[in-house]
Amino acid sequence: MESTNSISFDDYQSFITQSFITPVAHVDISIVEEHPHSVDKGKAPASPERQPQVDILPNLLREVPLLPKISDEEVSILLSENVELRAKKTSFVQTVAKKKSLNIDIDSAKSKLNQLSAEIMVEDSILFCLESEIKELQAKIDDYKMRLATKKRNISLEIERTKAMMARYSELVADDPDAVMETLSIVNTRQHSEWSKLRDQMQFVLEELNL
Repeated sequence: MESTNSISFDDYQSFITQSFITPVAHVDISIVEEHPHSVDKGKAPASPERQPQVDILPNLLREVPLLPKISDEEVSILLSENVELRAKKTSFVQTVAKKKSLNIDIDSAKSKLNQLSAEIMVEDSILFCLESEIKELQAKIDDYKMRLATKKRNISLEIERTKAMMARYSELVADDPDAVMETLSIVNTRQHSEWSKLRDQMQFVLEELNL
C-alpha cells in the first residue's frame, strides 16, 4: 500500500509536463523565422520541427514578451525541487521494491505457517489416539494390578495355613513304627475274629428263617 505523503511517478511526470513542456509547446515557434538575426546568416533557416531546442529557447525567452521570466533563484528552487522529487521518486521505487520483497517473504511465511498448522493438526490427532490407547492400557494395568494383589493375598493366606498345619504336625508325638504295626496287627486280628463270629450268627439266623 502506497504512503499518502509520497509523490507518485504520475504526479512527478505531471509536474514536469506542466512546468516545462506545456508552456514551450504553446509558443509559436515560427517567430524565429521573423527574426533572422537569431539564425546563422550562412545557413538557411531550419524548419520549426527540426530547429534544435537549445537554439529556440534563448530566442523565445528574448522575443516573446508573454513568456514569464525565470530568475536564477527560481531556477535554483526548481532544480532543488526537482532533486527532491527525484529523491522522493527513488525512495518510492525503493519502498515499492522493498514491499514487493516483503510480500514475497510474507507469502512464504504464510505458506510455511499453513504447512506447520497442518502438521500440528496431524500430530494433535496422533497424540489424541495415543492418549486414548494409553488410557486403555492404563485400565488394563490397573485390572492386572488388582488381580495380582488378590493372588498375593491368597498366597499369603495359603502360606499361613501351611505354616499352621506344619506347626500342628510338628507338635504330634511320633510313635514307634514297630509298636504301631504290632497294634495294627492285633486290632486287625480282633476285627477278623469279630467279623467271623458275626457272619456265623447271621448264617444261623438265616437258616432259622428258612425253616
